[in-house]
Amino acid sequence: MHHPSIIRLSALLFITCLAAPLTAAENTIQLDDVWARATAPGSPNGAGYLVITNHSEQTQTLTGASMDGTERVEIHLSSEQDGMARMERVRGGIPVAPHDSVTLAPKGYHLMLLNLDKPLVAGDEHSLTLTLEPAGDITTTLEVRPHDSDAGGSGTDHHHHH
Repeated sequence: MHHPSIIRLSALLFITCLAAPLTAAENTIQLDDVWARATAPGSPNGAGYLVITNHSEQTQTLTGASMDGTERVEIHLSSEQDGMARMERVRGGIPVAPHDSVTLAPKGYHLMLLNLDKPLVAGDEHSLTLTLEPAGDITTTLEVRPHDSDAGGSGTDHHHHH
């Protein structure tokens, strides 16, 4: 009987198919300069920043995120209106056009890290999962930098494309 080898082959194919979308998403979407500023003790919230590059032929939309050590993560936009700093939640996500990048940086788009379990400490790393449509979930490492960090290593060129 050849049934065990057929079952093994079926299982292998099934596992391969499960892994394929992750690989496709990681090849389609590039995440760089993923960081957050250290928070003061007792501060319940933090902010995360990164550069998302879309290498695919279709628009990818950042629709959500989650991070270990937070209750939830929301996408926010900081702006200035009539000389007043404003921050609002972005509904519907951030579109990233084909073969383009979007930078989430201080004073612009950012990930609001809400109800932290404990302060973000410089040097720590956290697991951050981004949800992009249609690519899916991509998990990366977020690095916590000292509070006086204004921008990431390469994140000084703020080119937002809407």
